[in-house]
Amino acid sequence: MTLGDGEQAEPAAATAVKLFATMPDDLRWGTGELGAWVDLGTARALRGNLAGAEDALERIFALAPERRTEALARRLTNLGRVLGTTRYRGAVEATRMGEAIEDFNTNSLARSAARRVIGPAG
Repeated sequence: MTLGDGEQAEPAAATAVKLFATMPDDLRWGTGELGAWVDLGTARALRGNLAGAEDALERIFALAPERRTEALARRLTNLGRVLGTTRYRGAVEATRMGEAIEDFNTNSLARSAARRVIGPAG
C-alpha cells in the first residue's frame, strides 16, 4: 500500500488489521499482517497521531530479528522520512520511533537497508 493520505489510509489499514485478526493462525499471512500494522502506524503519523502510530508499531518493534524482513524495513524507513520532516522536529514520539526504526533495521535480516532515518535536530 502506498501511503500519502492518512485520512484515507488509516481506515483501510485498520480494516486490513481487523481482517487478519479474524483469520485462523494457520491460514494467516503473517508478513501481510505485519505490513498492515506498519501501514496503520504510518497513516496515523500522517494524520499527526504520533501516540497512535507508536501503539500500532509496538508489535513490529518487538519482533525477533529473524522475523524482521527487508519489506518491513523499507516500510519503516519510509515512515522515518515522514517523522524526519519539519512538522515533527522535536516531537518526543517521533524521536522515539525514529530510534526504534534504526534499531529495527540494524538488528534485522535487512541490515543492508539500515541507515539513519532522522537527522539530528537543528
